[in-house]
Amino acid sequence: MIEQDKIITFKISSKTLKKLKEISKNSKLSLSKLIRIFIENYIKELESGKTLELVETIKIDMKK
Repeated sequence: MIEQDKIITFKISSKTLKKLKEISKNSKLSLSKLIRIFIENYIKELESGKTLELVETIKIDMKK
């Protein structure tokens, strides 16, 4: 049995988006790549059972 991909909509605050844009300017990673990494890390945090009050608390792994 093959698991189908699910489409999930995320809302990123303007404050978070601004931070990601700044990081993108200073790194070799594109903004879309940073957003994907950000969301992946967010999902990992949720799966680990943590409740996240502030989206901005998620650390972005720049090595990916």
